[in-house]
Amino acid sequence: MIKTEVVLKHLRSLQEYALRLRTFLALSEEELIADITTYWAVQRGLQVAIQHLTDVGAHLLAGLGIGTPAEYRDIILGLGRHGIIPLDFARRISSMAGFRNILVHQYLEIDESEVYRNLQLGPDDFEAFVDHVLAFLQREGYLQASQDASDAH
Repeated sequence: MIKTEVVLKHLRSLQEYALRLRTFLALSEEELIADITTYWAVQRGLQVAIQHLTDVGAHLLAGLGIGTPAEYRDIILGLGRHGIIPLDFARRISSMAGFRNILVHQYLEIDESEVYRNLQLGPDDFEAFVDHVLAFLQREGYLQASQDASDAH
């Protein structure tokens, strides 16, 4: 069973992270790396935003009775395979899962350029993910009207 309020709570937070990450987009890669506090903030923001994305995905897949894949990447791809988000979009953003794992588990091996690249792509991808999930929830009748979807926006 999909708990819409849980999904919407994650989507609202994901939007907040996208908005906050967007404030760092004007920085060059060198500026980002030179300010360790900002660099760490961006890393953490990306990590939590990606976690929200995979948490939403796991909840939707489990709620639909599809089951939850063991790998984060497979959660994202599963959303695409089951029409929750467009498959081409799922394939493109599935690498976020590996990046999240590096941030969490392999923090000694973080590529600064990869952090910058994910910062440049992340906010738009996070917002597109929110839009795709809201469209799915509306299409499948989990949201009553566009008014309910505005709760996440």
